[in-house]
Amino acid sequence: MKRFICSVAIAIVFAVAPICQAQERPALYMVSVGISKYKDQRFEKGVAFAAKDAQDVANHFASQRGKMFSSVEVRLLNDQQATKAGVEKALDWLQANAKPNAYTLFFFAGHGGPNALGNYECSVHDTNLLLASTRLQGSWLKDRLHKIQGKRIVVLDTCHSGGFGFKGAEFAAFAACTAKQISYEHPSIQNGFFTRCFLDGLRGGADLNRDGQVTLAEIEQYVNHKLPGMTENRQQLTHYRPSGFSADTPLSHVGSNPIVPASHSVPSAPTSNPSPQQGFKTGPRM
Repeated sequence: MKRFICSVAIAIVFAVAPICQAQERPALYMVSVGISKYKDQRFEKGVAFAAKDAQDVANHFASQRGKMFSSVEVRLLNDQQATKAGVEKALDWLQANAKPNAYTLFFFAGHGGPNALGNYECSVHDTNLLLASTRLQGSWLKDRLHKIQGKRIVVLDTCHSGGFGFKGAEFAAFAACTAKQISYEHPSIQNGFFTRCFLDGLRGGADLNRDGQVTLAEIEQYVNHKLPGMTENRQQLTHYRPSGFSADTPLSHVGSNPIVPASHSVPSAPTSNPSPQQGFKTGPRM
């Protein structure tokens, strides 16, 4: 099924310091947002696993405490916690705590897409379909992320997330699909396809040179290659890296025994548009 209706995004922001020696490992400050339950239940189609996406991403990075990071602090906002005010408060916390030598990570999963003017925005738990002021505008989110110190990464798992508007951004970015595509999920993997692919890479699938860590360039290459196959070309990764952001930036430590995901874990997509009962996905995230 597809993930569709208004707006939600999976975003991840990292502020990075070089990791050369154990004593130089940075701290990680993370905000992870996922919305499967909305105040307006009409939004709930297609985001059955968005809250789990946010939980799973938070769990992975929490597991990096003492490995990639000296410490990990997470603000997890799921469902009723992920109101517009709640997300704004979490970003305030992120801005107040992130230092130039820390990683900061912001992840957002749920409904997302263009408004009437074609500008990307996200729907939070208390979004009202009739009130634009109750959504998170992509331009507003971009401005907030620019106020956070260090090198940042944004990751979005929503429909049309490639339309966020990354040009000129000071952060690197991953988006689940192009500006014209839908982001999908499936009960067989209990995640959005992009989120599962991203996590599989971080867990070791993307450690292409088997040196025990996954870098920015490796996760870009891994998701870029794997995601179209998982979705039968319904989704292609959109990614952005500003000048001065090293391709060798490490994102995840996997050690000497990385978890390499099975290539056949996802069912084949149908050749026609599926109904919710028959479908390859549970609904669109848009």
